[in-house]
Amino acid sequence: MGDFFSILFASEIKALSGRSFRTIFALVAILLFTILALGLAYGTLDNLKKRMDNPYTNWVDVPITNSVSPKVGAILNHFNNQDNLDRYNLQEVTRYDVYYAQFLHNNKTDTFYLRGRSVEPNEKILQSVFKDIKGNVIAEHGSFNQIPCGIIVTLDFLKTLGYEGTEKSILKVYMPYENDVVLVDVLAVVKELPSFCDFLSSPILPNMRNLPTYETGFVDEERSNIIPILVSGKLTTEEIGTWEESSGSTGLSRITEIGPIEIVKDQPGMLYRFVFPLNGELSDQTLKSVTGHCPGGKKAVLYKETFCNDKFSSVEAPDHLAFQFRSLNEVRAFKDGMLKDFEVTVSMQQIESAENFSLVSTLTLTTSIVLFGFSLLSIGFYISSLIHSHLQKISSNLGTMKAFGLKNKVLARVYVTIIGVFCVISSILALMLAIGIQLSLVKLHMKFDLNVLNSKVIFALAIIFLLCMYLAYRSTRIILKNTPGDLIYKRNK
Repeated sequence: MGDFFSILFASEIKALSGRSFRTIFALVAILLFTILALGLAYGTLDNLKKRMDNPYTNWVDVPITNSVSPKVGAILNHFNNQDNLDRYNLQEVTRYDVYYAQFLHNNKTDTFYLRGRSVEPNEKILQSVFKDIKGNVIAEHGSFNQIPCGIIVTLDFLKTLGYEGTEKSILKVYMPYENDVVLVDVLAVVKELPSFCDFLSSPILPNMRNLPTYETGFVDEERSNIIPILVSGKLTTEEIGTWEESSGSTGLSRITEIGPIEIVKDQPGMLYRFVFPLNGELSDQTLKSVTGHCPGGKKAVLYKETFCNDKFSSVEAPDHLAFQFRSLNEVRAFKDGMLKDFEVTVSMQQIESAENFSLVSTLTLTTSIVLFGFSLLSIGFYISSLIHSHLQKISSNLGTMKAFGLKNKVLARVYVTIIGVFCVISSILALMLAIGIQLSLVKLHMKFDLNVLNSKVIFALAIIFLLCMYLAYRSTRIILKNTPGDLIYKRNK
């Protein structure tokens, strides 16, 4: 019986393959369309889900205007209740400031105003920045708990300041402060930050910048005849002598080394002590002249040591409230609730943008289901038609084989196995072509969210395979249930 099965299988697989393997090519075409359609649908869906789950997307900001300001306390108290958070699928409500700070370019001449946002060290958005968004962190050097006046910056922040190509190594940046320049620690470098900001800081840094120095003690305001100056590299003894000689007219008496300060990883700057006469008058112009004579092509800036005062660690007058959602399903209900409970109007643009993510995701999922259903129907009709028409054509031979005692289950196994082989070969070829198309699109930098190796696509192929096997078995059984005589004389129609 085994030899007969092999002979019949070889004969029938050749017959069902058609001229020039047209059956295989037809199945490859249908499956290729299915893989590409589902790969695009599910790739888009995964991208949308990623964006919807992105904590930067899952929140709504409410500016604290003059009309909202008196209600801030009531709003925060309202959402301290977990039931009120759960009603709108809210995860957290925070308040923050958006501000602009001036930073010095790497050339030590140009300055840029960049957008910052305050963030409390225990806010969940920091977890989102460092953990929830895959691949967002480029480099991490410290935390707000270690360095309260540090900042978390984006790649674009550092590129704007002239550090392109060395972003991972930057440990400090220069920030003008009144008539001085101070160094601010870079805690981390990331790809993106919320609220279209260039950097994040704790509330301490903007408070240190905005409040009077005599109140915060951010820098030492006392004038002295000993001036620390930071140089971009270590000076040789000859260079120190040259600098002392060229600055003699300013009253400079001597330069001594204090120690290194690492601004760029493994490329420390050097801090020097410049000593002037006690009775001399040190004007800003004089100090600028001294730093301008730095030898060896190095850059020099006046250095001020900073002191972070944690008494100023709270946002006294926030300009925004941030509502972070677990999901966006209740975002319109939130808008209606804010209007009803507090007479606060939440921007419809934010609400509609959030809803659009949810709507497009639902439409994409529906489209993928429809495409998959269409593919199942196409393959189902094709396999059923192929088996039925072939068995009708050779029904006389089937009747003869049955008359000689060949069992239905043997014949059914032959055709089910043949269809299984067709499906496996066609799936492999279609998948290889789909991968080739996906790689070509990537190489051509065409922005399609195509992912043909998505687990859902592979699962869909498995369902198609099982459907084909079932239809092959069912179609075969329908024909073979007739008696040998009916099959021989074609009375099975």
